[in-house]
Amino acid sequence: MNPENEKTEEAAMTAEDTAEKTAEDLVDDTAEKTAEDLVDDTAEEAAEELVDETDEAAAESMNPPLFTVNTVLCAELQLEASKAVSPKATKYVGYVAFVLAAVGLVLMIYRCIVEGGSTNIVLTAFLAALMAFLVYSTLTGPKKAIARWEENMRRSFGTSELHLCTEFYDRALAQTVTEDDSLVTEGYSAIRQMKETEHLILLRHSASQWFFLAKDGFQGGAAELEKFRAFIAQKIGG
Repeated sequence: MNPENEKTEEAAMTAEDTAEKTAEDLVDDTAEKTAEDLVDDTAEEAAEELVDETDEAAAESMNPPLFTVNTVLCAELQLEASKAVSPKATKYVGYVAFVLAAVGLVLMIYRCIVEGGSTNIVLTAFLAALMAFLVYSTLTGPKKAIARWEENMRRSFGTSELHLCTEFYDRALAQTVTEDDSLVTEGYSAIRQMKETEHLILLRHSASQWFFLAKDGFQGGAAELEKFRAFIAQKIGG
């Protein structure tokens, strides 16, 4: 083969390789730059949103609260709230079990009198013990629940009562626990339900978590309580 032709082919191959490598480098550089730009844009957008949310929260906290509620949460109020939020089915099950045990006990006493027999006597004794247990649990259950709650509070906070300060703003509420300075904030869109008991207003913000508000803890008294009912009903759609 002619040496000049060989050189020409080699030069052509070198030029082709160089062009291919240049194209690959250009694609890599472009992709890398696009990725960097995308990351930068995403980070910048996230930072801007965070700044906006922070500014909004700061502006909200600088405004005076619309309502302020001071609550002293003791074991009795905790028990009152528990009864209000517990499923009705739980109460009905207890009542049904008590009635069935009472009816069964009467029937077994009748059979013991009429028929006698050790089996009837054993069943009667069992139903009598069951009735006694149900009555005992009904009478002592609340006291035991109160004692357990107070024990847990003393273990966690060194006191049998919790002091809560709840402030309501236009877009959110904030509740502080005085004993440990913990703060919980929540938007009204997260409040799913409101219940009232004799002494409390309860706001549910998760499956098993509630905000406790003492009715006598509103700084503006009974008049402010009435305004709050209308306010919170509007916010949560109640």
